[in-house]
Amino acid sequence: MKKQALRFFVTLSLLTMLAVASVYANPHSRLQVNIPFAFTLGDKTLPAGQYIIERNRIVPELFIVCSLDGRTRATGFTTHVPSPMTQMQTKLVFHRYGNQYFLAQVWRMDGGQAFLKSRAERSAAKESAKRLAKTEAEPESVSIAAQ
Repeated sequence: MKKQALRFFVTLSLLTMLAVASVYANPHSRLQVNIPFAFTLGDKTLPAGQYIIERNRIVPELFIVCSLDGRTRATGFTTHVPSPMTQMQTKLVFHRYGNQYFLAQVWRMDGGQAFLKSRAERSAAKESAKRLAKTEAEPESVSIAAQ
């Protein structure tokens, strides 16, 4: 009886590990999106166009943003964004200050990741606050659906 219980537990453990591994190896972890405006990630400004966004396999907090033609590339570190509900749509969220856009979040069905604010975004927020005569400028959020 103990042997059967142990065999069942080992089999269940192996199946669970395979299921978890298949989630991480999922080809849907790459997002493809058309971004209709220039935007900044970290210290790099990228032109409008088609991009692939994917999570680094070794450092899961690192996202790689690469143009479809492979000419433009940027990386950014993220932190987990808790959400009380499962996301039904994969999307990118940008912060907009005036005519400057900053990639702020990536949302997938498994949750959200927020990019760390760059020096350029903090500077844009300060400039926006000065123009609006406020102590802190709230960015406008712009969302784009991803595939």
